[in-house]
Amino acid sequence: MLHSLFSSVTFLLNNMKKHKTSWTDDELQQLCDINNHRIIYDGYNYVWENKMNNVWTRRTVFYYDTFAKPYSVLKYWVACWSKELIERKELKVYNTLKGDALNMYRAFEICKLDYLKNKEKTKRIKKLIPNITDDTLSDMIGVHRVTINRYLNE
Repeated sequence: MLHSLFSSVTFLLNNMKKHKTSWTDDELQQLCDINNHRIIYDGYNYVWENKMNNVWTRRTVFYYDTFAKPYSVLKYWVACWSKELIERKELKVYNTLKGDALNMYRAFEICKLDYLKNKEKTKRIKKLIPNITDDTLSDMIGVHRVTINRYLNE
């Protein structure tokens, strides 16, 4: 079951690169926000600027004769940055879910160890998964919830 979970997202991970840009997630989020961009006319040409960390800077070295040209470039780059931001978020979620699933798998493996006493199993699983509920832990090990509470409070 765990193997099928990992293999089902192989295509997704193969198509995701680590990072296409060097911006942090926060900076990339700012670039994706259309309110942080503006196209101004400087008296001669149209210029595309963006606001990152509350500072307006030129986004391009080119000067444009019409408003439509920088606007189309802006739309293209916002789409690229948005795609990268989504991929980064998906990768973080995948890694979190993968880690949680692997920890749960390890917890069930601990439950199968016959040479460990239930108290030791409880402590090892709680150390592996700190936010596991006592009910879940008692179901995994096969003892009453009150017993789990007693093990953890000792």
